[in-house]
Amino acid sequence: MTIAPGRVFFVGDPKQSIYRFRRADLELYHRVEQELQAGRQELTQNFRSVPGVLDWVNHVFARLFDSAAAAGAQAAHVPLVAERDPFPTPSAPVATFGGPADVQLVADVRAVEADAVAALARRIKDDKWEIADPVTGRARRARSTTEDRGSGVLSRNR
Repeated sequence: MTIAPGRVFFVGDPKQSIYRFRRADLELYHRVEQELQAGRQELTQNFRSVPGVLDWVNHVFARLFDSAAAAGAQAAHVPLVAERDPFPTPSAPVATFGGPADVQLVADVRAVEADAVAALARRIKDDKWEIADPVTGRARRARSTTEDRGSGVLSRNR
């Protein structure tokens, strides 16, 4: 089928193919993508994260998503660009924690991970990390209250 230029528009995110319940078909996505390659546009702006977070994400995922080795089998990494200004704070934008656990049972793995998350939360409070206040946007010390939504925890699902 021949498609007249400017007559077709579609939006897709191959990374969303992880949601099988949405009947995502990565192979079909890649076939359509190849067919319409000439007019392809990538949306790379990120309006939520500060540059330091995206620098870390881009660095890690560029290594994990090997587009040459898995062409068609997984989504390629597309670097994101922060549209927010850097947040003026001495606190690191990303903190890694945890590590290999010498346990066999899933329940034990979850307990080790829960301990690591709790230790990080305590470290954030005790070391008085600065976060962006969710209301004012200004820097302030992290508190141990439910109103602090300036930090997040990403964890592997085993």
